[in-house]
Amino acid sequence: MEFNFVMRYMVEELGQELPDVKIIFCDVYEGSMDIIKNHERYGLNVTTDACCGLGKYKGGIMCIAPEMGCQNASNPIWWYQYHPRGWKRFFGGYIEMKIWR
Repeated sequence: MEFNFVMRYMVEELGQELPDVKIIFCDVYEGSMDIIKNHERYGLNVTTDACCGLGKYKGGIMCIAPEMGCQNASNPIWWYQYHPRGWKRFFGGYIEMKIWR
């Protein structure tokens, strides 16, 4: 994605201008695509449908009642149309694994 490429370059450039500041660029799109393509590695089964919502991919109408949620909320990547499930826990661990190790 062009935006991410340019943003990465700008962050590197800013880091050179401000050597005492630690700036980290995280490409969420690339990370999300890795999780979708390699979902089994991360213990996820459902890559296209959200856990809670209606319509195509359960993303047309947001979750408005608990009954709309899926039976097993640990399998889908997406909780509803915009947000991955367990963002802090799951994606935070993913980002930590990719950056610090």
